[in-house]
Amino acid sequence: MHLIIDRKSWSRGKGKHTKLLNDDNEKDCIGFLLLASGFKAEQILNLDEPIDIIRKYEWISPLIEWAGSASFHSALCNQIVKLNDSADLKDNEREIKLCEAFKSIDIDLEFVE
Repeated sequence: MHLIIDRKSWSRGKGKHTKLLNDDNEKDCIGFLLLASGFKAEQILNLDEPIDIIRKYEWISPLIEWAGSASFHSALCNQIVKLNDSADLKDNEREIKLCEAFKSIDIDLEFVE
């Protein structure tokens, strides 16, 4: 899968959990993936992380099986969330590391302006 992340609406690097999708239409990288995979905006609006989707809807979409379960996140999901939200990374470093992480689940990221 090829996933485009628009830097203008990408929420990242604030040092705290970003939302999958917030009221300002800003998304973290997992939010971009979920929307591109067919989730509707209202399904992920103001949710913090994939585990919230699993808990809210009581099912695991095959699109987010890599993220973990209703009880815990996978190591990969934790890594992606930390990379997206870290205040200690510059964007170019964040993008490289996120590309590597997503590549492990066969997703190629492209960052655009």
